[in-house]
This record gives sequence, C-alpha cells and structure tokens, in this order.
Amino acid sequence: MTNCLRRLLRSQCNVPNLKLLCSQCHSLLSDAVIDISDNATSCRFRFIDCSELVHGRTLRVLEYSDLSAQSYATISYVWRGVIGPATASMAKYGSFAVASAIDGDPISIDVLLHVCRACLLDKIPLIWLDRLGIIQTSSLREDKAWQIQRMYSVYASCTKCYVLPGGTRRLASIGEPTLWIHRGWTFQEAVAPKECSVVIQWECTSGRFGNPRKPLGTSGTVEEIVSGESAQIELSSLLKASVAENVEFRIPSGPGTWEGQKVDITIRIFGTDEEAGWRHAFALSAALQPVDEVVDPQCIKKKTAFWRSAQMRTSSRPVDMVFSIMGLFGVTLNPREFETHDRLGATIALATGREILKQGGSPAWLATSLSLPENPSIRSFPKFPETDKAGAAVYEVGSREVRGGRADARC
Repeated sequence: MTNCLRRLLRSQCNVPNLKLLCSQCHSLLSDAVIDISDNATSCRFRFIDCSELVHGRTLRVLEYSDLSAQSYATISYVWRGVIGPATASMAKYGSFAVASAIDGDPISIDVLLHVCRACLLDKIPLIWLDRLGIIQTSSLREDKAWQIQRMYSVYASCTKCYVLPGGTRRLASIGEPTLWIHRGWTFQEAVAPKECSVVIQWECTSGRFGNPRKPLGTSGTVEEIVSGESAQIELSSLLKASVAENVEFRIPSGPGTWEGQKVDITIRIFGTDEEAGWRHAFALSAALQPVDEVVDPQCIKKKTAFWRSAQMRTSSRPVDMVFSIMGLFGVTLNPREFETHDRLGATIALATGREILKQGGSPAWLATSLSLPENPSIRSFPKFPETDKAGAAVYEVGSREVRGGRADARC
C-alpha cells in the first residue's frame, strides 16, 4: 500500500465500508479492459479519485456504502459520442474500456483527466462515472437494478455534474453537433443536480459571452480548465445562449469590461439539426427554470416541461425512457419487473397505474404536445417516438416523419 493511499484511507477513516477496487497507473491503462466486479460488493456507490488521476497518474476506484459521507461530482455523457480523431493534445495517454461495456465508446484518459482537473478546480475530490460506478458484468446482476433505482439520488446529491456532449472518446467544441440533448438519460442528469457545467474543447483563454446591445440579457462565462485545451460553461447559460439572438463570445482585455477579442463561434453543440436543436435546448431550458411556488405551488408547469422534454428524446432501451425520469416525480419502479422494450408497461406503472396519481400527483403529461397523434394503447399520452439512424427521436405524423425537436411545431 502506497503512502498516498494510506493518507487517503486515514482521511476517510470515518467513512463506513470504504473499499479500494482498482489502482492502475497510466502506463498500464491504455488499451486495457477494466473489470472491478471481482473486488466489488453489490449495491454500493463507486467513485474515481480525482487527485490520484491528475497528480498520481493512477486510476483509483473507491467504493462507499452511502452517498452522504463525501462530496462528489457526476458525469453526463452519451454512450456513443462524436466520431473523428482527437487533437494531438487530447490523445496523449490513450483510452481504456470497461468489461461488458465495450459496445460504448472507449474512455479517453485525456478526457477523464480534463474532467478531474475541473473537479479539483471546483474543490471536488471524487467523481462518479456510470461505466465504473455500475457493475456491468453478469456476475452481479442485482447491482445494475439497484443502481438504476438510485440514479436520481446519485445526480441530485452530487455537488456538480459535468456534461460531456461529445461522449468519452474526445471533447467536443461549441460549434460541433452532438446527440447529448437527444438521449433519454441525459435529461435527468441535467435537471437533478444542483449545478451543471458543459466541458468543451476550447483553444482560447477564459472568456465571456452575451449580447453586447442587451447587457441584462443572456450572458455567461467560459472558465478555462487547461490552457489552450479545455473549458467549462454553466449549462443553463449555454442553453439560453443557444436559443438567443446576437450572442457574441469574447476574450475580455481586462476585468469588468466587455471589450476584447471576438471569437467567431456558432453554438451547435445541442443538436444535429439547427431548428430541432433549438427546440431541444428551449425545452431543456424551460425544465431547468426554478419553480414559482406562489404561481405554481404544485409544480405543474415544471412537471409538464419534464414530460415535454423527455418525450423529445430516445434511448436504445425503450424502458429506460421511464426509468430515466421516474425519480423526478418521486417514484421508484423495480427495473426487474419490466422487459427492455416495455416502455408502455413502465409508463402505465409510473403515471396512471399505481404511482404518480396514487400519490396524489397531477397528470402533467396531458399537455405534453397537442400536435402529436395520441398513443393507441394509452390515450392520455402522445405516441412514443421511434429512433432514426442518427439516434434522434422521430414521429410519424400523417405521411411524414417529424423529428422530436420539431414535434411541438404545428405539423
């Protein structure tokens, strides 16, 4: 046991059931397939030690029995992200895979380092990544169902969530289209946390964005992570900027001033199609708005925004479209009771069968979209979307196919 690990374990001596699952240095990590199932205990929470990855050049995975004893961050990403080669600065250390999850993108060590550096800048010691946080092998099947039931709590309890719209293969730039906003699980991952930032490839220094002619309008900051390589931007600010007009990115020449070098950027990171991407960003932005307890004490407006944004998304496992939002409504279904493709059964169980209405909740899904055809099996819901070749949600409206991002428009 290294001195560094001894110090870590001493600092965590009051944490119940702390367990070291993996400790592998960079030089042995590239092209490796990591399997933590032999050492893991089922139904536990697992985190990457950020300091050890950044400063110790070692991937260290720690296992805890509960979430309350430590500050941690989470990662939101798509299973298969942007393609194409990474820049030389983003391909120094290679990548690794996780046992029984090799159908997803490889995990770039460089990308993981950028996120862990962001954590340390934000004074967060640990980070949760589902690929390593959930046992992916068949040896501990009950772990995955247990984790899905607690996924909302994992994201709601985190200090901050870091969004990787381009996935784990490489960082995407602001002007690069991605599928992050189209995927089912990423909705909860954006809405549940107290704070959420988008990690991007960024070759400039820290900067600002906004409309210089409307100083009180949409604005935000670009916070450098690694100089000339990466930065982070608050998710809600970037969403608003993506649907606003005349937004400029600038590198200020001094503190407290808007003047400086203008950076020519168009925000495309939230969609593969300009109009559909705009609608997805608008829907998610609405879901992130704080609740006005005076005007809307039952949160009906916010819950309707939840349903609307979720309806515009898709997943390779249809049932996950229900599991990925159930926590937002205070519901916990048992994943073992539903087959992979049983979105209908899970929707009925969540909404009308025995949970939301049984708890006295409102049928906020009724106003999801009046422009879509009704679902023939559950008529208070619109028809469920299909998934196109690009991975986006599409609806059959009459004789036409309409993308989920356009579905709220008059068809």
